[in-house]
Amino acid sequence: MAVLGVPNVGKSTLVNRLTGRKVAAVSAKPQTTRRAILGIRTESGCQIVFVDTPGVAATPGRLGEAMNRAAPGHPRDADLAV
Repeated sequence: MAVLGVPNVGKSTLVNRLTGRKVAAVSAKPQTTRRAILGIRTESGCQIVFVDTPGVAATPGRLGEAMNRAAPGHPRDADLAV
């Protein structure tokens, strides 16, 4: 499941909660996540892989452009995007 959205809305916090572990950095500073982070939750009989993606926003500069190019590619690989 790919978790998508604008910067600083709680995507990393959600992935941490759903996996039950701290797999993604959480900060009040926007755009802390700069590349996709995978978190896995294992239950009896199944596994769910969560992808925490960088926030997509109109951010000026080369870093913002690179992050916006990186984020949209992950939903294609996921069975579900939220």
